[in-house]
Amino acid sequence: MGGLTTFTVQKIDTLLTSAPQRGAAYNFCMARGWESKGIEQQQDEASSRCREAKVRLTSAQQEKQRKRQGLLLSRRRTEQQLGATQNARHREILLAALAELDTQISRLD
Repeated sequence: MGGLTTFTVQKIDTLLTSAPQRGAAYNFCMARGWESKGIEQQQDEASSRCREAKVRLTSAQQEKQRKRQGLLLSRRRTEQQLGATQNARHREILLAALAELDTQISRLD
């Protein structure tokens, strides 16, 4: 048997087959709560709400939405740069850029 004695084999067998250990192994491998029907129902409701919320947009609406999101991202980046700049001239340029971005965003709305 190599280096294992009969006592060691019996001890390992006892550890593997004892009730508390089996329960611990089961709980260790199984995520808690997934067996609940309530969780399943909540997930179904959440996914159905997501499907209902998605409205089909025309290509023009999609393009307008993409442009607006791009402008908002540019505005956010410009604000970050404005917060980090030390140069007065660069600050003026960034403030002008923010004003222009705000104008473009308001035109889309």
